[in-house]
Amino acid sequence: RPVGIVKHSVGGTNLAVQWNPEKEKNLYAALKTKVAAAGKARSIKVAGVFWMQGGADAKSETRAAAYADNLDQLIDAMRQDFGDAALAFVAGRSGRGSSSNPRYPGMGKVRAGQEKSRPSYAWIDCDDVTVGPDKIHYDTLGIVDLGRKMATSMRLLLESDSD
Repeated sequence: RPVGIVKHSVGGTNLAVQWNPEKEKNLYAALKTKVAAAGKARSIKVAGVFWMQGGADAKSETRAAAYADNLDQLIDAMRQDFGDAALAFVAGRSGRGSSSNPRYPGMGKVRAGQEKSRPSYAWIDCDDVTVGPDKIHYDTLGIVDLGRKMATSMRLLLESDSD
């Protein structure tokens, strides 16, 4: 059956405020507007969410410490707002292994929040995804690899949910 993708992305954003489902006029509110607009063209069912975010929260120890709870809140809101209590959610784990970057003192806490076990949730290891010259953001081949990893993980989640 046909699959559509509603892409909504802005680099360098934090989960704590800019994606907080309890706030108005932020990125989460804009995402809901985009999904609603897509549903006006034809009947749609949001089957899953791909999530790659965390660096901005890792810059703050306070935001990093709250990351797991904030991600839970986001997932719960998406499941409620998109009408699927078991909405599949795949997150790419931020950061690069055990390497530390002083710009991201909370990366370990963000990664732990992304690794948390949740129903209908999977995280993918991005440590081997290739990066560009800044050693942080993925290069073109890395983006392709990230997409493949996320798609594979989503397929497995959707297949296990249908059993």
